[in-house]
Amino acid sequence: MTAELERIEALEKMIRVNITREQILSMGYTEEEYEKAENALYANA
Repeated sequence: MTAELERIEALEKMIRVNITREQILSMGYTEEEYEKAENALYANA
């Protein structure tokens, strides 16, 4: 598993437990990573 994929999966978990976008971005994740995770999460719903 690549580091990028691991980061996206971690983001998906954070989104699932209702950590806000602002909190996630303040942790050093990028808007692009957040959007990829959000899209992946809803694609798998």
